Amino acid sequence: EAMYRIDDQWAVGLSWVIFGSEPIGGMFFHSVRGRAIGLAATHYVQPVTERGIYGTFRYYYEDYTSYPHARREQTNFKGHTAVAVGGYRLPFWKRFFFMPGVGIQLGIGEKTETTFDSFNNSSTVSKKPGYLKVLPYLEAKAGIEF
Repeated sequence: EAMYRIDDQWAVGLSWVIFGSEPIGGMFFHSVRGRAIGLAATHYVQPVTERGIYGTFRYYYEDYTSYPHARREQTNFKGHTAVAVGGYRLPFWKRFFFMPGVGIQLGIGEKTETTFDSFNNSSTVSKKPGYLKVLPYLEAKAGIEF
């Protein structure tokens, strides 16, 4: 994120995410490739230079592909996502900070699932327009203010 502090309690700016893992899913974790770009606004309850509670709202346009299992399936999502997060800002060394937070992610868009059958060398595609995703959201941001 690149945020501009409007005053001691508000910051606004651009937010972007690059998902750059390999397109091979693992046994326990998904791999994700793609991007998200959007806007963010953060409100600090105490002045930004002090420890304290913050709330952030982000809006993204996302386009990514998730690979849940090794070369057997993939899911593509294209759409709009909103994220609301609350957390605690921990400043240290004058200009550095750490911000852990929790929240919720809501998205709506088109989800396309592709399943590969290696025995028949074929694939099955399922499109779901108007797909709604609701996910818990955890963040741990570290940054510098200048």
